[in-house]
Amino acid sequence: RRSGIGSTARGCHRSGDVGRSTRVGVSASADSAAPRWTNGVAIEPKPAQKFRRRGSGLNQGSLWTIAVDLGNSAAKWCGGYPQGGTSDSASARLTGPCEGGGDGASPIGPVRRTQLDSSHWADHLISEAIAEHPPTDALTKPRRPDRFRIASVNRPALKLLMQRLRVHGFDEPAVQICSHTEVPLATAVKHPDRVGIDRLLAAWQAARLHPGRAIVTIDAGSAVTVDSISPDGTFLGGAILPGISLQFQSLARGTDALPTIPIPRSESFDPRSLTFPGDDTSSAILAGILFGIAAAIDALVQRSRVTPKMHGTFDHQPQTDTEAVVVLTGGDSAVLSRILGVPHQVEPRLILEALLSLP
Repeated sequence: RRSGIGSTARGCHRSGDVGRSTRVGVSASADSAAPRWTNGVAIEPKPAQKFRRRGSGLNQGSLWTIAVDLGNSAAKWCGGYPQGGTSDSASARLTGPCEGGGDGASPIGPVRRTQLDSSHWADHLISEAIAEHPPTDALTKPRRPDRFRIASVNRPALKLLMQRLRVHGFDEPAVQICSHTEVPLATAVKHPDRVGIDRLLAAWQAARLHPGRAIVTIDAGSAVTVDSISPDGTFLGGAILPGISLQFQSLARGTDALPTIPIPRSESFDPRSLTFPGDDTSSAILAGILFGIAAAIDALVQRSRVTPKMHGTFDHQPQTDTEAVVVLTGGDSAVLSRILGVPHQVEPRLILEALLSLP
């Protein structure tokens, strides 16, 4: 299954439900309102929905929650106290350390990353989460998480994580799997339930950060997704292309003479190492993949500034007088940020913030 696309079971599942996908239609509350239509596509209104859980009297703000963004090659996670989503851009921003920062008074902890290439990655994630200090309690003993809130586009990895969470004593309602029904985001796509939850969360959080603006979100992971959000906060869909790692791996596996070369990583990548024309095979591969992805993103952002649904036409007519805000996230965002031509903002924890901000 391609990254970013996957149907998810409705609501917060019992752990035994993982692996049984369910097609989800429009909710009953949405059915009662007539959908709007744009370019022949119904825009389904999405009311804010609460996660279904036992214990309706729980104070959600006091629950120490581990948010997990489970992708195809890595799991990203952090701890925080859910804020409860609003449309106020000031409250949309969760302040705090990122990638090991040091603000001990913030409501969100540092972002951790675990590669999925080890058989023990799930236990490693859970053990670190149990040992994590809440940001406001840095000098106290670690606090066992009250719950895990998970967004996943990787069904086998999700199944393994759920199994290991049960071993560590976490089960419903302490484990919540986010599906598209929990994201209060209007959509103008044919099958909202088939859109990757990471794409919807990124779009929703970006729209909260930039209310009233057209937005393009770019999630640079195993796949690169480029999605458009209208000024009224409607998710319009977008484009999906292979990410940096997939392109390097496919060249190495699919050819006889081309060598396997190191994949650029954010901590060591120097854009000055990129040259075109490349004067040897390795530099030619590096230039072709990185400049190619960057050029594709730049072109897709430009196309987002014309009518929302182009249907293959090249008739560029500006949609608005205001250029879209471009928001870049994902594991390869630091690499691509250095070579993109379009102005943009880097938000490395956009999806995790969304998970901690859901109603």
